[in-house]
Amino acid sequence: MSEVRFKHVVLLEHIHVNSVAYQSASGSLRREGRHMLRGLMADLSNVPDCELRVALCPQAAADLQPEAAVINVPETAAGCDDLADLLLSQTSEPVAVILIAPEIGMALPKLVRCLRRRGIAVLAPRTEVVEACSDKWQTHELLQRSGLPTIATERLETISRLGLAEDEKCIIKPRDGAGCEGVFTTTPREIARRQVPGAGSSPGRIVQPLIEGQSLSVGLIGQGQGHSPLFLPVAEQNIQWAGGRPRYRGGRVPARLSASLKSDITDLCHRIAWTLQLEDGYVGVDLILPSAASSVIITEINPRLCSSYLGYRLATPDNLATWVLQRRIGASVRWADDTIEFDVEKS
Repeated sequence: MSEVRFKHVVLLEHIHVNSVAYQSASGSLRREGRHMLRGLMADLSNVPDCELRVALCPQAAADLQPEAAVINVPETAAGCDDLADLLLSQTSEPVAVILIAPEIGMALPKLVRCLRRRGIAVLAPRTEVVEACSDKWQTHELLQRSGLPTIATERLETISRLGLAEDEKCIIKPRDGAGCEGVFTTTPREIARRQVPGAGSSPGRIVQPLIEGQSLSVGLIGQGQGHSPLFLPVAEQNIQWAGGRPRYRGGRVPARLSASLKSDITDLCHRIAWTLQLEDGYVGVDLILPSAASSVIITEINPRLCSSYLGYRLATPDNLATWVLQRRIGASVRWADDTIEFDVEKS
């Protein structure tokens, strides 16, 4: 087993640590955040020689009543510096923070930047990577510069560059969106008629052509400097559409793909990891296999723990948190022979 690097760990889920966010977050975001928090909390609690504490606001602590030790975050600790002060005051030992946070409002990069500025270790990708991948337009530019296959993307105000027909379906996403929040389909004609909120004036949205195909994702876990990340199996996403809006319900692990396509995706993951210089933390890569196509394209890169972790942890008898903490560098994960289906609303 590798030398223990991260013994004192603080688990922090953005919505559950902030009283205002806890009360105002949408039901889907709060639910997914809670499922990920509970799953990772259970896994970290079972890692030997790991002292785990969970940071929670008063209402979240009362609702969850976790078995793990709790860092009580008062309502007055509204800002990131307040949170950093609290974490630094809790122990004389260096701590490593594992964040579960959305990109919405740039919450994730703000937290990563602030905590690292205060000298607190955060198990996440490099700050500049977190910042770039928390903005879908910057992510697109990064992928293009790196020669990685990605979906055509434009800002809302430059949608004409996509060359779409007036009634061709396209998809609009907030630049700082997380999951399916704020995502919907429309057409250039509807945008021109200003039937889309903020059409023609908002720099905070991107537009992509709506591509029919198989929605996939793959998780990467950094294993430290000089080591290749752990590549998790390709997962198939269960995305349901209603009224032009998507709803992520979970999926299956592994995805039903040919061996050659799985191999191609592994090669792509190596290129992504090299581009991101991934050493620490979890990254979720969203892919789509267009209908009748033989190769995937990247739709998004999420520089954080994703809901697919809930499926991965069910698909192995091993504890994935030991890889998150870089305790089993170079070791292989044992995966179940059967396909595992998971529902993020029931996990």
